[in-house]
Amino acid sequence: MRTMIDYNINDYFTTYLSCELRYQIDVPNSDIVFNGFWHRIRNVLGVDYKINRKNTVGVYYLVQNEFNISPPENIYITGLQYSLKL
Repeated sequence: MRTMIDYNINDYFTTYLSCELRYQIDVPNSDIVFNGFWHRIRNVLGVDYKINRKNTVGVYYLVQNEFNISPPENIYITGLQYSLKL
């Protein structure tokens, strides 16, 4: 499940904030009987720059928190992205 809010600052820059929850249905390669559980949440804050109609570059910061697992884990990611519309 993912929710996203974005805001166009002008014709070139767009900021966004998103939140994603993951529901783990099954554990692959495991003999454990599994009934499913909420597994992680991801929060992302980013900025995109539209170069032209087809090309966009962006930078984002992602925080991933895993829970209902042992041991719980937090991951922090800074990333660059490039998009090409065909």
